[in-house]
Amino acid sequence: MNRIISSVILIFSLAVFISCSGSANVAQKGGTQSSLYPSWYGQQSVVSTDSVIYGYATAIDDDSAAAVAKAVAWAESELSSSISYSLEKVRNDALVELGSESGLGEPSFIFAMRKVDRAVNELVSTTNTAVKTVEGYESYRSFAEVKISKEELVESIADELAGHEKTWNALVGSQAFQNF
Repeated sequence: MNRIISSVILIFSLAVFISCSGSANVAQKGGTQSSLYPSWYGQQSVVSTDSVIYGYATAIDDDSAAAVAKAVAWAESELSSSISYSLEKVRNDALVELGSESGLGEPSFIFAMRKVDRAVNELVSTTNTAVKTVEGYESYRSFAEVKISKEELVESIADELAGHEKTWNALVGSQAFQNF
């Protein structure tokens, strides 16, 4: 019985010790949360408004230009992935809404929709970048904001899906598409 109690006390003592040995001092030295990030930097990796979708990312590198390039590439990747996910969700919801006769469940349409990344890559633009030195290290931390216009994106996707015009129009006209 004493061994069990001793073991439990030892485990709790270790847990308290580990939890108290975190990086609180490191965070305090770095300043407040607002000083770590530029004022324009989003709190989520992708933020959607009525007319624009923004992507945000950060990267670290020994070279400031390379750090910016990495952050921009990561933000573009986050944006593209988010748009693909959103379109697939809208397609699934519209398929339920409109039924199988809409063509939204056809494999050829699904494969064509998965290639719309090209439309995203062509339209995305970098709106903000920033670089900060990482104190105590010989490296740079960069921040990037990229954006894409929803209206231009929808037009470009329509062009990409020209062979599936009827199905695309059904998708765009669905109630589900209003959530995109």
